[in-house]
Amino acid sequence: MALTSDVLAIELPRAPIGEWFDNLVSWCTDNLSWLFDGIGSAIQASVDALTSVLTGPPPIVLALVLALLALLVSGWKLSAFTILGFALIESMELWKDSMDSLALVIVAAAVSTVLSVPIGIAAARSDVVSRIVRPVLDFMQTMPAFVYLIPAIFFFSIGAVPGVVATVIFSMPPGVRLTELGIRGVDPEMVEAGEAFGTPPNRILTRRSRWPCRRSWRASTS
Repeated sequence: MALTSDVLAIELPRAPIGEWFDNLVSWCTDNLSWLFDGIGSAIQASVDALTSVLTGPPPIVLALVLALLALLVSGWKLSAFTILGFALIESMELWKDSMDSLALVIVAAAVSTVLSVPIGIAAARSDVVSRIVRPVLDFMQTMPAFVYLIPAIFFFSIGAVPGVVATVIFSMPPGVRLTELGIRGVDPEMVEAGEAFGTPPNRILTRRSRWPCRRSWRASTS
């Protein structure tokens, strides 16, 4: 019993992980402030410009334009729902706030697509890249979305920019995974036939692989 108590009394050395991350954040804010300021300014300018575009026309005009777009893309049911949704927003006097949120979501979706699709293509073309990216994506999907707001606020202060950054980080893993899955799901014989006829690799990707994996690509950007 005494031996067991002595073993349990042994204290393991403390790992100063908190201090390491604190030092890392301090170093980044001191030496990379120009980078974060540039990224934050670009994102804020994009959100402000898109908000101005969305709030410029009268609400009924924007609602009709988006309803027409929904009709062309999906059908009359989504178009009718678009009209009813915008009418409800306007009746609650939340038009300006809703357009701010819509601009933030559109900018975040655009940035996420620009980043995730090339990474997914690289992961589909290289098994090494896929093995490196996979655990990172697993970690990103494990954390709740609000967790990403903490470092984003540290680096970009409070405002729309941390929201965009957190949304981009949270939405990138599905885009990368579905892009890789879509390209890897293309029939190898189709790619081999394209190469046999002298088609360049980039045209094989855009011409041969585009239609067989279009559903995965569409889902990755949704």
